[in-house]
This record gives sequence, structure tokens and C-alpha cells, in this order.
Amino acid sequence: MPVLATRVDQKLIHGQVTLGWAPFLAIEEIIVADDLALESELLMDIMSAGVQPPVKYTSFISPAKLGELIKARPTNDPRAMILFRDVAGVGEAVKGGLALASLNLGNHFNLAGCERLRLADSFFVSREDLTTLTSLAKTGLRIYFQSLPADPPVPFDPGRYRWTR
Repeated sequence: MPVLATRVDQKLIHGQVTLGWAPFLAIEEIIVADDLALESELLMDIMSAGVQPPVKYTSFISPAKLGELIKARPTNDPRAMILFRDVAGVGEAVKGGLALASLNLGNHFNLAGCERLRLADSFFVSREDLTTLTSLAKTGLRIYFQSLPADPPVPFDPGRYRWTR
């Protein structure tokens, strides 16, 4: 299956994805790899209702099972984009056998009461997230920040980020 983009976006399916990335990449399917979304039929219905052409399909799966799904799909399946709510989901999918070509860090916000480090304008991480991203970067995975296709991609540089507390 041609997976054209893999993105961390706390909002999952929303305008940047449906109006920006999907048309730009001619995405036909959005795969949401998120256990929280799987727990709510209503949430899955709301997200699915928000898609428009060129997207024809939405799928929801646990990050732990994503690697198996991707390996089992024929190469002529729809052009797909995988969305993760958070970096932990990416780590879980990779542990489950998902091979990534690149990882777009879109939006992950600073939650009140949580210790977070700001990596980009709209991307904040926990200590565990930074460890996961650093480990993935060390494997040679191309990781970058890019909100919209018109924005220039900014490479994730694990040596640049430090906790001050």
C-alpha cells in the first residue's frame, strides 16, 4: 500500500489534513492509528464525516496493530496518510513492526499541568516523547516539522533540544 505521509497531529482529522495535505498528496485514505479514537464510535463518525475528496476512506486501528495491517495490504491499495495523536503512538507502531520512511511532526500542544518542551510553534513533547523521537532519529528516520505543504520542512535535530529543569 502506498503510504505517502505519516504525521503526528493531536487533532487527528481536521482542516490542515483534509484541506491541506490530502489534496496536495492526492490522499485517498486516512488511517488513524489511535487507541482513544477506537474507544468511541461517535468520535470515529465525527472524524470520518470531516473528510472530503480526494479522501474516499477512513480507517481506525490501534498503533500496535498498524505494522501488520500495512504489511498485509496490496500495493494497489489507496494512497494513504497515517495519523497519530502523539509520539507514543508512533513508538508503539514501530515496536509493532511499522517501517516508516519519514515522520511529519504537525501539531502536539502543551497540555495544562503537563511538563512539556516546545520543539516548534505548535509541537510540544514530554521527556518520554523526546526520547522516542531521538531514538527514531538515530535509526536514520527522516523526522521534520511541517504544518502545511506550503511551509518549508524543518528537520528535527535531536541534539538541539534540552530540558532546563
